[in-house]
Amino acid sequence: HPSLVEFRIKKEVEAMSNDELHKFVQSSKTYFSRVTKELDKFKDNVEKIAEIKRKSAERELKLTLVKNKLGIS
Repeated sequence: HPSLVEFRIKKEVEAMSNDELHKFVQSSKTYFSRVTKELDKFKDNVEKIAEIKRKSAERELKLTLVKNKLGIS
């Protein structure tokens, strides 16, 4: 359920140290570049694409929360 996912992600972000927050922001750049490649790689697999998009949306939400906590826009 989407609200449970959001709650879980908020808890994860609250528990992260400053160093972990910065590492997450940096690793997200690499993550999102890989998502594009994976979407191309699995373009014929509807289930895999849905999973990749779901994980990407969760990462985007977490990144937004991390940036808010760090005061980055």
